[in-house]
Amino acid sequence: MFDTLTETELHTLDHKLHNGGHACFEVGNTLAHVANERRAAGHGTLNDETDSAMWDERERWSGAMTELHQLAAEVRAIAAARRTDTANA
Repeated sequence: MFDTLTETELHTLDHKLHNGGHACFEVGNTLAHVANERRAAGHGTLNDETDSAMWDERERWSGAMTELHQLAAEVRAIAAARRTDTANA
């Protein structure tokens, strides 16, 4: 999918994907923090609808983070393979 990108474009894409993954982590972390604070304050329980929704949403953000980091790893692998091919040429 990324074979036609230049080295600069691969680097830029890797950076953007990594930053996007980190942003997803921050959102998921915030949701977990709020859910834990609600529990500590006695407002959230394991069966609480809001609490469950927050943890479910956190899982979605965590999944998005994982996908973005996997794509970034693919981009880095392509860039590394190109560098190896260039060095061996």
